[in-house]
Amino acid sequence: MGGDLPTYDQLRGVERDVLWGLLDELGTPPWSATYEYVWQRNRETWQAVRAALEQAAAGVRPASTRDRAPRWLVPLVREHMVQLSRTWAQGEAFLAARLLERLGLVGVDTDDVYVLALVSGLGDRRNETSRAAALRDDPDLVDRALWRVFQVEGGGEVSLANVDKFSQPEASWRNTFLELVADGTLPRDRVLTECLGALQRDFSAYRAGWFSSLYATMEPTIDEQADHQRRLRDLVRSQVSPTVTMAVKRLRAVGRSGLLDDPETVTALGPALLSPVKGTAVEAVRLLDDIATRREDLRPAVVEAVSAALSHPHADVQRGAVLLLDRLGAPDVARAGATSLEPSVQLLVGVGPEVQPSAGTPPAGMAVAEMPAARMPAAVTAADLPDRLAALMEDASDPLEVELVLGGLASCADVSRLAPLRKRAATVLARGPREGVQTGWLRGQLARLVLIAAGEQPAAIPVSSAPQAFLVHRLDEVSAVLAGREPPGRPVATPDALAGWLSPGELVRRITDADRPPRHHDVVAALLRLAPGDREDALALPAMQRIAGPLGQVVRHALGAAPDTDGSLAGPAAWWVAASRARAPVEPDSLLLSAKLGAAGQGRPVDARLDLSGSPHSYQDARGTHNYTAWTWNVTVDRSAPDPLLDQPTVVTDTKPTGWGRVAAEDWVGWTAMVWPHDAEHFLVDSCDAVLAAAASGDVSHDAARVLDALLRHPGRLGRLAAETVAAGLSATGRDQRARAVDAVLDLVPGRIPVDSLAAAMTHQSGLATATRWAQSLRDVAQTSADGSRTVVALLTGVLPELPPAHRGLHALLDLLHQEVLRTRAVVTDAGLRQWLHGVTGSSRAAVSAKGLLAVR
Repeated sequence: MGGDLPTYDQLRGVERDVLWGLLDELGTPPWSATYEYVWQRNRETWQAVRAALEQAAAGVRPASTRDRAPRWLVPLVREHMVQLSRTWAQGEAFLAARLLERLGLVGVDTDDVYVLALVSGLGDRRNETSRAAALRDDPDLVDRALWRVFQVEGGGEVSLANVDKFSQPEASWRNTFLELVADGTLPRDRVLTECLGALQRDFSAYRAGWFSSLYATMEPTIDEQADHQRRLRDLVRSQVSPTVTMAVKRLRAVGRSGLLDDPETVTALGPALLSPVKGTAVEAVRLLDDIATRREDLRPAVVEAVSAALSHPHADVQRGAVLLLDRLGAPDVARAGATSLEPSVQLLVGVGPEVQPSAGTPPAGMAVAEMPAARMPAAVTAADLPDRLAALMEDASDPLEVELVLGGLASCADVSRLAPLRKRAATVLARGPREGVQTGWLRGQLARLVLIAAGEQPAAIPVSSAPQAFLVHRLDEVSAVLAGREPPGRPVATPDALAGWLSPGELVRRITDADRPPRHHDVVAALLRLAPGDREDALALPAMQRIAGPLGQVVRHALGAAPDTDGSLAGPAAWWVAASRARAPVEPDSLLLSAKLGAAGQGRPVDARLDLSGSPHSYQDARGTHNYTAWTWNVTVDRSAPDPLLDQPTVVTDTKPTGWGRVAAEDWVGWTAMVWPHDAEHFLVDSCDAVLAAAASGDVSHDAARVLDALLRHPGRLGRLAAETVAAGLSATGRDQRARAVDAVLDLVPGRIPVDSLAAAMTHQSGLATATRWAQSLRDVAQTSADGSRTVVALLTGVLPELPPAHRGLHALLDLLHQEVLRTRAVVTDAGLRQWLHGVTGSSRAAVSAKGLLAVR
């Protein structure tokens, strides 16, 4: 909206009342017209504004002048600024509003919205118009707004960092500042100090990095950095790790020039010594070493400061601190803190590694607190149904509670009890799901039930997977009761045990006690969650004999009775499939195979595998060319069905990656996992994607933590996909996601997931995963107990020989193995691992750890 506008010089001689008159004459009709969308009015009005300014520049006068701005002009400009502040225009869309402001036609506050609109719309991402030229021609804009870009962070699409990331280097904001400093438009020292001032603000690492980059690109001299050292010391306390790294390195450079205020620096370095970035903490130790070398009088202060580094989690930082303390004649300080040191560092101070107790054997004198046993929640009563349903409309992540409330709704004889929830339900539906969550979100589905109970007919909300569609059919069976089309009655599928199990005897009693036959999807759900125990007792119940017809045959088959048919299956195929998957979840069923129900999840178990594919790519930005590997994946299932079967939720089809911008299932995750408690593989066919996405990139993967939580709770078979999911979780981007994967290793390995299965999955994902994240996660596993340490040693013994010696991040895994071998006082005896360690040569960190492992005796 800039482009071919008349210039300020062409218009500044035109009287203001003339300009207002033309704007009113041409702009009021399109502003007052009716449009289908709001944006159409704004677009048409801005075109009229452009035409009015062009006519004014050409000497045209309005039919009548005005002494004030048209009533729509300020709202138009404000809406435009707000839109620019949120969405990157990628062109010079700021210029039209700025021209109106310069001409005195409209007043605009220089607030955060204004500053972000400037960032978004002053220039062009391809440098078709120069920001530097626009700012030279408008010095008032520099004084009023340009310096404020160092104070306003931005977010989403609009920030200095994001605009520059997707712009040509010559069209970047960074290049704009360099040009303006070079020609004297902007004072160099102020730009440098404003960069450091921005880094002191609470900006995210991504956006703070832009200011660090500009500061570095300007190549400040040592004298300039010495003048900035107070600000640099303040940056040591930053929550952004790269900022701390930059500050420590520049302080050390100032120190080498002899211009550093050493006493102030010693007292300021504490946060850097505990930086999660190992290199930063090591550099801080080296800076203290420099200071102690040139200032003997500060050695006691250095000893006190560097002792904090003994509690750093990384061995290299601890080692640097121990060696410095020894050089300063304070080895006793290191020995006093030896319990927090890694095993290899403990040896430096003459203390042997402490052997951790097994998880089940606490140290002497430590009491073991008994955890309270988990209890089945109380059944829903008519009195508490409204409150419990209201809670689910806010958070439906507890699948057991969803099932219990669903049972309460199906049994509800007086739907007027739900009337107080109607307004809230309408609000939930109108507001829709949170950003990034699928439109068929579970809380919205539950809100629909409330409106149906109130006599309304809300539109159906489509879902995105066959298991979800099956669960929606169960909701529809309940909605028929709430709408008065079906009589109320207790569902047979409501769990009566934790993890979603239904006791066999309880199923028999519910069927025989009911006044009417159970509904179709209710039967399927009940059979799929049939608990594995007490089946013979259920078959022997007298009530069992009263279940006649196809339903009786199906229930007996699910409970393990010998087939009593001639091979033909009476009743719905979906009932027989559910009965088969409850009867022998991981075995083929000859009865169903003979009836040609042989797909995975029908007469056969689910046998799934994860296929990975990586392809090389590159991109360019202001920093140069970057190479990376883009990973895709799909789940292949032997004998998969060609199409989903919506009343057979265990039947699976092959899946393909959903790609960038995947939509979260949110609360559906837990409920879907509970559909078939016998086998987690079925649930993971669709769900493992979220965890793999969290490991493969930095994009937000909303469901990853939910999937790992559901996997941890799942009582059934954990196969290859379970191991792949845990392996991906250990390398996930989010710390909360990795923490859940750590819990999964502690609870599931080696019991329900064999060590060699998890090692094979990690090897399979070695290209996709980030080895340093694996190391961080496995260190957490190892530090829990001796059992955790042994599990980590076993895992790395299986994984490392499958990795090339040049594998990125290998040093972190080798260092972890070295520490755990020392901690457990073990020796590397595996022949394959020893042979591989001999092949890791050179002077790299990985090679040093490999030599250390081979030297353990």
